Amino acid sequence: MGIPPRRFTGLAKQIRQAQFFTGIADTDITQMLEFSRLRLLRGGEVVFQQYEPCSAFFLLTSGSVKLYRSTLGGQEKAVEFICAGKTFGEVGMFSGDGYPLNAMAVEDGEVIAFDCFRFNRYMQTRPAITWKMLHNLSEQLTRMFDQVETLATHSAEQKVAAYLIRQWDREDVGGWVSGMPTKRNDLANMLGIQAETLCRTLARFRKQGWIEAEGLQLRIVDFSGLQAVMEKDGRQRGQLPDA
Repeated sequence: MGIPPRRFTGLAKQIRQAQFFTGIADTDITQMLEFSRLRLLRGGEVVFQQYEPCSAFFLLTSGSVKLYRSTLGGQEKAVEFICAGKTFGEVGMFSGDGYPLNAMAVEDGEVIAFDCFRFNRYMQTRPAITWKMLHNLSEQLTRMFDQVETLATHSAEQKVAAYLIRQWDREDVGGWVSGMPTKRNDLANMLGIQAETLCRTLARFRKQGWIEAEGLQLRIVDFSGLQAVMEKDGRQRGQLPDA
């Protein structure tokens, strides 16, 4: 379905707050809505597949989406979980090689789908927008490289602490960690550790008073404690094993 005019104001606000659109003028955002559409998602629905030609990129307005790679053995490796307010699929628009990952809705939700062909044509008439978006995209990629380094060189406890800090919404007075996967197995898979190791690590963080849990949701109570975990050398601390 297209974008109902009655929703333009609310959706424009969500677009404006997304990092990929940082610095984009309101008039341009309104124009972008003209060649976008709303798409309802159902839990378990595949949004796009790895290497599929990139026809659209998305901004999630509600629900959650899992980005993952498929291995040669047919296994899934979770890369990121997208929460409301974030974009995904935009890398495929610039690479020309299709989507680099698979995307699947974890729960029911809704996305704004931006038509890549019309979006590219619009950017060709507004080169300043292109430079801003490439700058915003480069910042996202830099954070992803930092995440890859953490997964490759840090202990299990440091991986979990880094993830919580990265997902922490500092503007939330409650200190909630946003974008958490609904299943602990998914988070463990993304961090490259065993689910049992993840549970033990979270239990230790709670015992230390660094985090609190409410159902599946976590909030950071003592940021300095998690930061200290990141700054310690795992070999000196006798960290939990990764497997």
